[in-house]
This record gives sequence, C-alpha cells and structure tokens, in this order.
Amino acid sequence: MAPNEATILSNYLLLPARLPDFLSLQEFTSFFPKSQQSSPHVRALYRDLQQQRNAIVDSVSESITAQAKQGKALRRQVIKERREAEQEEQDDEIEIERTVGLSYLYPAQTDNLNCGN
Repeated sequence: MAPNEATILSNYLLLPARLPDFLSLQEFTSFFPKSQQSSPHVRALYRDLQQQRNAIVDSVSESITAQAKQGKALRRQVIKERREAEQEEQDDEIEIERTVGLSYLYPAQTDNLNCGN
C-alpha cells in the first residue's frame, strides 16, 4: 500500500529532526575552543538546544496531524460533491428518458409541447 500524506511528511520532516540524530554532544563540543570544551555550560547549551529542537519537532508533528485531518476532510468533501454531481446527471438522464418515452407513447401531445421551440 502506498504511504499516506502523514507518513510521507513524518518520514521527511520528523525522523531525522531530533538533535542527537544529526549532532552528538561530542560533535557539538568540538565546535568550541579547546579551553571551553570541558565547561559545563557547553553541555547545558547542548541540552537547551535539544529542548528547543524537540519543541519545534513536536510543533511540526502537530501541524502534520492537523494537515492530515484537513486533507481527509477535503477528500470527503470532493467525494460528496462528485456524488451529488453524478446524482444530478442521473436525474437529468432520467428526465430525458421520460420525455423521449412520452413522445413515443403520445406523439400528438408532445408535439404541442415542442411547438414553441
């Protein structure tokens, strides 16, 4: 089965988004001067960055869920409108068939109806 919208968005936006997935504490520490790498502030800064990143990922996850719900509602609306359009088409066809059927049964009466055309 093909993946749905939420799965595609989650796989693309969420899976590789957590900070440790692409930047470990050791890598983060290496960006600082040697004299500062052992400072507890570097670790605290990494944890703060990790919390901010997690909040963003959670927000994106909520947006994906909302988008999936909106997409589902939109698809339902399109299906409903298509069904209504098909029903109107069928009603028109039935009316045409009735009119044509009446003209075969009562040609003199239906000719009077078509005189104005």
